[in-house]
Amino acid sequence: MAAKSVSQNVTMSVGNVSLSFNDTSTSAVDPTPYVLGAQRVSSTIESLTATGDIEATDHSVLLMIRNDNATSDSNPVSLAVALDGSSATYDIYIRPQQVNLITVHRLADVRVRSWGNSGSDTVDFTYLAVQLTTSV
Repeated sequence: MAAKSVSQNVTMSVGNVSLSFNDTSTSAVDPTPYVLGAQRVSSTIESLTATGDIEATDHSVLLMIRNDNATSDSNPVSLAVALDGSSATYDIYIRPQQVNLITVHRLADVRVRSWGNSGSDTVDFTYLAVQLTTSV
């Protein structure tokens, strides 16, 4: 299996103002480890459950993550994402139906939880992680 081509296309629009970026590159890892996962979290901090063959520490990993909860919920619940392996600080909050694309260097340090008005809120989310390098 050869190293895989990895493409990303991101567009954001506000009214009539739009900004778009796209990139295609080939992973430096052959074969290219990647994982497609889906998970449900509550207010308890958790790691990503599926990491496949991705080396979880000191490797550049492109992570796309989407909060799959419905936007029509009367109490929208965000997905809180910590990048430092702890629950002390949440770096990213992803609202329902929104997507975030980020490069992380330690997939093992990514933590997730629901962020809502009650302790019983849950978030369903989907993610794709692709290892891009053999080291940071």
